[in-house]
Amino acid sequence: MVIPQIIKIKRISAWTHNSKQFTVFLDGRKMPRRIGNGEGRKIAVDPGFHELSLKMGLLSNTVQAAGSLGQMPTGGS
Repeated sequence: MVIPQIIKIKRISAWTHNSKQFTVFLDGRKMPRRIGNGEGRKIAVDPGFHELSLKMGLLSNTVQAAGSLGQMPTGGS
């Protein structure tokens, strides 16, 4: 039995872009809910490494997230 791991996302509350919401992508798939100003989100994932992207309008940022043992991948990119 595989126990799902949790990736937590927290968007700090700030006056810049406070009315904008972030679209969340996990491993290239668009997640059903957006993250607003000051909101958080928990996503259950299978153990292993995952790619997490946040997009606001034309801007986006991608990070690698670990779904096992809280370890981030090492090395290039």
